[in-house]
Amino acid sequence: EKELRIAGPPLRLDVRLFPNEELGRLFAYRATPDMARRAGGSVRLGDWLILSSRVDGQNLEGLFAVRTKGRIVLSRLLVKGKELLLLPPPGATDFEIVELRGEADLARVLAGRVVMKLRGM
Repeated sequence: EKELRIAGPPLRLDVRLFPNEELGRLFAYRATPDMARRAGGSVRLGDWLILSSRVDGQNLEGLFAVRTKGRIVLSRLLVKGKELLLLPPPGATDFEIVELRGEADLARVLAGRVVMKLRGM
């Protein structure tokens, strides 16, 4: 069953929380169960995630929003040749593989990098 997504009131945060170079690139998602599954316990249903669309393919530390199979999932990542490996959450072994057409393809696949998490409000 497809989940109904409705935009709510704006999420307002103090700009002083973020580096200046990130300000024009920030967006937010509210975590869904499917989105948060690979993040393990670090993201829970209803948490707000502040992401930056600024992604450096040479620095894939942290949690990323990844476009795969028509959805967005949060995952830690590893690049292996022309494959982007979505790492399993702690205690699991199920890697998901996203095929890359080249290094430039990371910009298409990676929607953003998580820069802040706010527990569900």
